[in-house]
Amino acid sequence: MSAGKGLNKHHFLYTLGLVYLLATSLLTGCSTVTIDNDSPAEEQYAEGERLLSKDRYLEAVERYRILKSRYPYSKYAALATLRIGDTHFQEEAFLESASAYKIFRELYPRHEKAPYALYRTGESFYNLLPSSEDRDLEPAQDAIYSYTQLLREFPNSEFEEPAKKRVAELRVRLAAKEEYVGNYYFKRELYN
Repeated sequence: MSAGKGLNKHHFLYTLGLVYLLATSLLTGCSTVTIDNDSPAEEQYAEGERLLSKDRYLEAVERYRILKSRYPYSKYAALATLRIGDTHFQEEAFLESASAYKIFRELYPRHEKAPYALYRTGESFYNLLPSSEDRDLEPAQDAIYSYTQLLREFPNSEFEEPAKKRVAELRVRLAAKEEYVGNYYFKRELYN
């Protein structure tokens, strides 16, 4: 019998805890105090923009990261995530920019700037391409993936035409790479 009473007591405490959590969340929902004030977030964002305009990339990224950690539910948190990618892109740190844009897409897949983030992901990989076909063209595959994802998910975006042109250009480059490899093996008679 005591095991049953222990179970009932546990159930009662669990239910009481749920009621308490529900009541406190309802009370804070009715509160006149706003926890997420956009004004300081807006100021942090403006400071990041100012630093970026002066090519102070590390400081700009740090400002955007602070904004994201202090105001994660602010509309500026999403924009700061995107601007981290833009900052890395501007400083020609293309692997970092591609990564930042991907993070933006994972966190905010339906954000109005999602097509921009996909396009810039493709552009980041595009800028990693070597100038010669005898080098690794893996970034071309990554860029094509980003561009085709953009075309599939946002077919009527402002980036549709530039993305289509990039895909066509990159497919030509990949074909040239295949031709280069084929000629290499053909010249050495290594085609058996």
